[in-house]
Amino acid sequence: MPIAKSDHLIELIHSLSKAEKRHFKLFSSRLQRQEGTQFIKLFDILEKSKDIEDDFIRKKLGGIAGVKYANLKRNLYSNVLTSLRLIHSSKKVDLEIREQIDYARILHGKGLYLQALRLLERIKQVAKNHDQEILLLEIIEFEKLIETSHLTREHKDRTKQLTDEADQLSGIVGQSIKLSNLKILIYGKYVQMGHVQNNKDEKAIQVYFKSHLPKVNESHLSTLDAITYHQCMVWYYFILLDFRQCMEHAVIWRDLFVSKSFMIGRDPDSYMHAMHYILTCSYNLKQYKVFKQALEDLEKFRKDNYQRFNENSRLLSFIYVHTSRFHLYFLEGRFREGLDIVPKTLRRLDKYKEKLDEHRILVIYFKIAWMYIGAGDPRTASNYLDRIIDLKSVSLREDLQGYARLLNLIAHYEMGNKGLLSYLVRSTNYFLKKMHDLNKMQKATLHFFNRLMNADAFKEKELFASFYPELVTLSKDHYEQQAFIYLDIISWVKSKVQHQTLQQVVAQSFAETNK
Repeated sequence: MPIAKSDHLIELIHSLSKAEKRHFKLFSSRLQRQEGTQFIKLFDILEKSKDIEDDFIRKKLGGIAGVKYANLKRNLYSNVLTSLRLIHSSKKVDLEIREQIDYARILHGKGLYLQALRLLERIKQVAKNHDQEILLLEIIEFEKLIETSHLTREHKDRTKQLTDEADQLSGIVGQSIKLSNLKILIYGKYVQMGHVQNNKDEKAIQVYFKSHLPKVNESHLSTLDAITYHQCMVWYYFILLDFRQCMEHAVIWRDLFVSKSFMIGRDPDSYMHAMHYILTCSYNLKQYKVFKQALEDLEKFRKDNYQRFNENSRLLSFIYVHTSRFHLYFLEGRFREGLDIVPKTLRRLDKYKEKLDEHRILVIYFKIAWMYIGAGDPRTASNYLDRIIDLKSVSLREDLQGYARLLNLIAHYEMGNKGLLSYLVRSTNYFLKKMHDLNKMQKATLHFFNRLMNADAFKEKELFASFYPELVTLSKDHYEQQAFIYLDIISWVKSKVQHQTLQQVVAQSFAETNK
């Protein structure tokens, strides 16, 4: 039978860069046994294909028995990881520290206690310089073990020094754990409920957050703990739809990385997360200059560091940069020009499709659809919206399908499909009524299309004219702002009232705001 595409070994091998593959083959060639050459043969076979018969592989390996073949795969997986650890230990400070701790344990096991302590003292300074408190505590606990088991008598106050260091670190590590707990809890709340939808939600989140927030003195936090603290604040204010305060904390989060530039190389993903929230908040607030500068900074960072990125960093940089490119064209009202970036985004989507969850892919389809609506091509827009609407997935957030259905009503109205529009309105109405968190904008839009589908041309003008001020009023409701960010229906309705294209309306609004 063929090896499943989800096979961990195949996934691991196909995730390797060219440099990592080259390093593994050099590493494997040093294994002075027959199994070493078998490793390389199996590696080469699996590298060339994702869908291949086990029986075929065993035959290529000289008719290897089933049990031996399973062991060979397991050992290959282990050796690929070992090779990766070797190649990345010089780039990842935590790997380097753990490696040195392992060496110290080997020296301790051979009775070379002073050598072990010397090595630990050296790596302890590296851990301090890089805010690796948990590893630092592990080092100190190991030093205490050596001192209590084999008294070195090197320093008269050695035991007090170690206990004082451990006491101080235990408080720091305890606070770090509380902050990291809060970070995952508040992020889990966002995944669970999204943004607040009413005053009751808002008060519940405030109580929840404050009950889990430890007492924090920012001036005493390590850089990593300060980053964690501001990540918590970013997600807290993001849930509350307070994009101004969210962006303020995202800027501090980014600046903490900039203040210690070596940290950007160590954790480029977290740095890009901060940039992503600056971009998202400035887009939501329509702060064009802030948004454009942040996008330029992220584009430059991506270009300068892309060759050093691992696969995950490349994936994140694609999502953040390409999404923000779409947003730039949306802000400027340059929909037709924005169509030029769609093919490249689709090629990237195809490249990463096995690593992206469905929701991320379909969010990009939604943005592509909006780009085509703005560019005056509703038929193509509808094709992308159908991919969202037709997907039967329990993991897909219903709100995306809800907005896709509303945008599809716009697309079919623009195409003049009044006959089909009647069916689509009923279908959308049925779907949205199943959603327990239907917002006011969605209700109002659905009600508008219910009236629009049977109206004559003169009545249509009246309906658009009366719907526009209703939408403007709704947009001032704090809890409705995310709905209007998702779907800029105000601009579309305004274009009908003013007898202009959607692109003209958005471009004109942009020009007036950024004089």
